[in-house]
Amino acid sequence: LNNNGIKYKALQHDETPTSEDSARARGEDLSTGGKALVLKFRDVAQKEDDHTTGFAIFVLSASRKLHTKAIKKEFKIKNVRFATREELAEFTDGLVPGSVP
Repeated sequence: LNNNGIKYKALQHDETPTSEDSARARGEDLSTGGKALVLKFRDVAQKEDDHTTGFAIFVLSASRKLHTKAIKKEFKIKNVRFATREELAEFTDGLVPGSVP
């Protein structure tokens, strides 16, 4: 940003585990922000014991809620859940909940 002369505002703040906390730290309305959610999934098996597991990042408006039923249906995923703190740190090289860009 600096190299291209783009103006921005950098904020230093404590950890913000929720979108609401982040909006308060920015001094902005919740709807102006976004959230990146790291989910762990397991797909629907085509054969017994033939499951694929992995991680996916979903980015949505901070004012929206994640609908896991719709995700399961759209992506044919059997199980989906938020990554644990430990999984997130491993998957993102050390990030903590609330800090995924």
